[in-house]
Amino acid sequence: MATKDEQLAADVREAQKRYPGCTLEAKEFAALLAQRSDLGEVAHVQDLYVCTAALQGDGVAIAALSSLVGAASARLLTASNPDKVDEVAQRIRVRLLSPLDGSAPKLAQYRGRAALGTWLRVIAARESLLITRSPENARRDDRTMAALRDPCVPTGVQMDRESYVALFKTTFHRHFEALSIHDRTLLRQHYRDGIPIFKLAVVRGVHRGTLARELAQIRGRLENAVSSDMRIALKLSAEEQNRLQGELASQLEASLSRLFRETPA
Repeated sequence: MATKDEQLAADVREAQKRYPGCTLEAKEFAALLAQRSDLGEVAHVQDLYVCTAALQGDGVAIAALSSLVGAASARLLTASNPDKVDEVAQRIRVRLLSPLDGSAPKLAQYRGRAALGTWLRVIAARESLLITRSPENARRDDRTMAALRDPCVPTGVQMDRESYVALFKTTFHRHFEALSIHDRTLLRQHYRDGIPIFKLAVVRGVHRGTLARELAQIRGRLENAVSSDMRIALKLSAEEQNRLQGELASQLEASLSRLFRETPA
């Protein structure tokens, strides 16, 4: 009959087969488990292993956990609230690994008593209720454009300020809403929630450079779409278009920062 240490080592080997590339060794895993007084009987050792590895910063484990969160959110919400799947998943990833309030990661509370997928679906259910039932959420879209900074009329543009502001906000809103749910969520997390790129990269399981480029690409697509429509609406010459491009880029960056800073999470 295998000893407790031998059984744990066997469970770790199976977990490493299930999550190829995880580097947390059996001895280190055992030492980390010994520090926890809340565990008791662990029924799902492999699930606890991947959670522990993720908390230690193992990239493979974080990526696996991110995938499981996405699957749990999709399973719960695809039929009832498909447009909320990505938002719920991203909120859960942040809570699990890098809470904004500085509290301990929620993932540290997983004890391996229930299967990890079941545990995540419970969290997803709670998170979806917070989003879908909150009166604040229902009013968010109305406040979105109200929170935008009123831009100044670019030099040489023959339009009164009120009309220009209305045109800019309408154009911005149309193209912002046309972004994918994934892109809007990423912008909200970075600008509204103030999550730095390196933390977003951790919870998404990607390199910070990759995430920085993705954010830049989203902003670039939004900027180009808004600029193009503004140039057409304003009937600008080629020279005026070039000059407006720089001003619009500055206005968009200011608008994104103000928009998400003043729209409550």
